[in-house]
Amino acid sequence: MKKFDQINIIPFVDVLLVLIAIILTTMTLIQKEVLPINTPTSKEFSNTIVKDSITISISKDEKIYIDSKVSTMSELKQYFSDINKSKDIYLNCDKESMFEDFFEVLEVLKNKKFENIFIVVKKD
Repeated sequence: MKKFDQINIIPFVDVLLVLIAIILTTMTLIQKEVLPINTPTSKEFSNTIVKDSITISISKDEKIYIDSKVSTMSELKQYFSDINKSKDIYLNCDKESMFEDFFEVLEVLKNKKFENIFIVVKKD
């Protein structure tokens, strides 16, 4: 039997690659927390949501969520002061929510110079 002067790291690298593949596969299957938002319906809509985007949800009990985290209007303003202006923003409002809340959020986004704002609806 031949002795090696070096440690064979190929099996170690193989195990690491398998672990990386498992982690990447698992990460793609993780879904965002679903909020109880009953969105309005529409006959004409596009079904494309970009992964690296921000979702703002407004519930019927006037709570504002940024990517499933409850926020106040002042936190919303602060949050969007530090964000890249080219990010896609999806506005998800409950159909029973106050229009005033929707308008306030839209106004904050407009004042912060965001251009890629999309309104989420259900297919009719």
